[in-house]
Amino acid sequence: PEFESFHAFRSRMDVSADGLLLFSAKRQGQDAVNVYSIAQRCVVARYAFDGLVGLTSPAWAGGTRRFVFSGLSREGDSDLYLYDREQGRLTRLTRDRYLDIEPAWCTWADAVVWVSDRGPAGDHGARNLYLLTPGTGEVRRLTHGDWRDAAPACDPVRQEILFSSNRDGFQNAYRVDDQGNGERLTRSLDALFDPRPTPDGRAFLATVYREGRFEVRSFARVDTAGEPVRFAAGATDTLRPWDWNALAEPVTSRTTHYRPRLSLDIAQGGVLLDPGMRTGEGLSA
Repeated sequence: PEFESFHAFRSRMDVSADGLLLFSAKRQGQDAVNVYSIAQRCVVARYAFDGLVGLTSPAWAGGTRRFVFSGLSREGDSDLYLYDREQGRLTRLTRDRYLDIEPAWCTWADAVVWVSDRGPAGDHGARNLYLLTPGTGEVRRLTHGDWRDAAPACDPVRQEILFSSNRDGFQNAYRVDDQGNGERLTRSLDALFDPRPTPDGRAFLATVYREGRFEVRSFARVDTAGEPVRFAAGATDTLRPWDWNALAEPVTSRTTHYRPRLSLDIAQGGVLLDPGMRTGEGLSA
C-alpha cells in the first residue's frame, strides 16, 4: 500500500551487486526514488525532489553512492539528473526541451547513456542513444536514424551498450560501443525488449513478447550467423537537432447571445496542459 504506482512500461528498475533495488514509485501523490534492500525486505531510503513531479528509470552510477534518473519538471521539461546520496546534492545534467529518458551508467567511460528525441527526426517520434560525460558536459551521439532505439544497458565486461530497436521493422537487440559502432544481435519476429548483460558478459537476458504473453529469455553471445548487420557513427554536421515550431497565435474569444431550444442533461468543463502548446480549456454539454 505504500506504493501507489510503479509506472509500468515507462520506468525501469536497477539493482546493485549487494542487493539494493532502485526504483521509482508514487507515494502520497508524489514520485519518489526508493532504495529497497532485498536482504532486509524493506525500503531503506526514499528520495523526493522539489520541482520534479515525475521520476523515472533511476540507475546506480558506478556504485550505490550515486544514481542517475530522468526527472519531469512542473514546466514539462524532461531532463537527466545525478544525485549524490552522501552529500545530498542533486546535479542537473541536461537542460533543454527534448525528451531525455532511460539513463544507464557506463562505468568504463564514467558517463551516462540515455534515450532522447533530440535527433533530426525527433519531431515526429524518432529516438536515439546519446552519451554524456558529467565531468565535462560533453554529449556524444551514438546512434541516429528515423526509428526508436530504447532501453540501453551497459556491459562493463565487453565495454559496450546493449539496447533494443525497431530499425529493421522488428524489435530486436543491438550492441554499440561508446564511439557509435555496433551491430544487430538477434533476428526475431517476436518483439524483444530491455536486453541486460549477465555479469560474465557471455550472455544477455531480454523480455520477449510471444503468443500473447511476456517471457524472460537468455541469449548466448556468439558470432552473428551469416552476414552481421553493422552500423557506424555518421558525420555530426548533417545531424543537427530539430527546432521547436513557433506557437500559433492565440484565438480571441468573443461573447454572443443565443436562444436555447434544448435543455442540458449535463455540462462540464475541461482544462488541458501541454508542455509544447501551453494551456487550453473547453466545455462539453
